[in-house]
Amino acid sequence: MKSDSRKDKWERWLNIIQNDLYELLMLRYVFLEVQKIIKANRKIQTDGYFYDWVAITYSKTASVCVRRQLDTDSRTITLGRLLSEIQRTPAILSLSRFESMYTQGLSTRTEEQRIFYNLEKRRAKKEFQQFSGKVKMHVDPSLVSNDLILLNRACRPIVKYVNKRVAHRDKKQFTTLPTFNDLDTAIDALYDMFKKYMLLLPCVQFDFVIQPQWDWKEIFKVAWIE
Repeated sequence: MKSDSRKDKWERWLNIIQNDLYELLMLRYVFLEVQKIIKANRKIQTDGYFYDWVAITYSKTASVCVRRQLDTDSRTITLGRLLSEIQRTPAILSLSRFESMYTQGLSTRTEEQRIFYNLEKRRAKKEFQQFSGKVKMHVDPSLVSNDLILLNRACRPIVKYVNKRVAHRDKKQFTTLPTFNDLDTAIDALYDMFKKYMLLLPCVQFDFVIQPQWDWKEIFKVAWIE
């Protein structure tokens, strides 16, 4: 596959991964907002299976979403597979390509324009250092490998839980259930890594705004049983 075709493919993957991560972050947002609703109203702070069901549903669904992003199978489109492919073919993502993303469309006719052009080129080179390391002229595969290690380490408790208790039922005893803090750590690690590689490929400083455009809490403003 030609380098431009592979790069375009990776950028398409990032769009898909972006949608998957938005869904994951929305799951967490709604779950945490529901906890705030419960905490603010003593009348509904009761023991009962419903709250357990909410927690179980969120934790299992979010955990599966986390595990999915670590999959490197050739049939999948995930953050893990994206990093694995970049690691194997790092020269596609070169410094010259990265610089061109910053300087594309800039004129150099006047001295002022040339100064701005060179400033943008230097800014690109500085930003690229986090990806190029000692290699300098293109992405350093060892740095990508390290990112994969860090990502897998942050998500390990969640991946292990899904493999042994959600996607499968391991016959061996499994007592080290992850905590909600473990789940938050995994989600945050995925999001941070996604933002990092959004900067590398489409050169975008990315951030999600988790703010639903509809009143999803409306359902809590009426009696459920009449």
